[in-house]
Amino acid sequence: MRTIEIEDDVYEYLLQNTSHIGEGASEILRRLLGISGEPPDEKDRRNQTKISECIQDHRFKAQLDVVGKFLFILSCLYKLKPNDFSKVLALSGRQRKYFARSSKELENSGSSVFPKQIPGSPYWVVTNNDTPKKRRMLEDVLRLLEYNKAAMEEATKALV
Repeated sequence: MRTIEIEDDVYEYLLQNTSHIGEGASEILRRLLGISGEPPDEKDRRNQTKISECIQDHRFKAQLDVVGKFLFILSCLYKLKPNDFSKVLALSGRQRKYFARSSKELENSGSSVFPKQIPGSPYWVVTNNDTPKKRRMLEDVLRLLEYNKAAMEEATKALV
């Protein structure tokens, strides 16, 4: 957050265009200038909360292995950002794809990939990677979906 100096008449204009008590100067300016979106700090906080809710969910806690936890988090991410999730299709290793729209596509990209469908989504993911690799893949997914570092750390630490 930055501090700026403005002249008195500009300040008065902001005050006259306040829509509700407690509305901040940034909110007023966003509205008046037609800047969509929410402040980055608020977006990060909201995303962090959603990741925390996913990991605190009783269904996540019921997962007995890393693969189940991995799939559950990916499923949450798909539900949170279904329109952006196709970005994960770009993730791959040197020779194999990590995500695809079918198990066949993953099987054709490498051997013993053990593809599993991400629950509630049309996407599939390879699951035969070790836990550190699953954490890196999850971190890459979160980065592509524009989650902050704190959300990445929380999600990847949950894969145990």
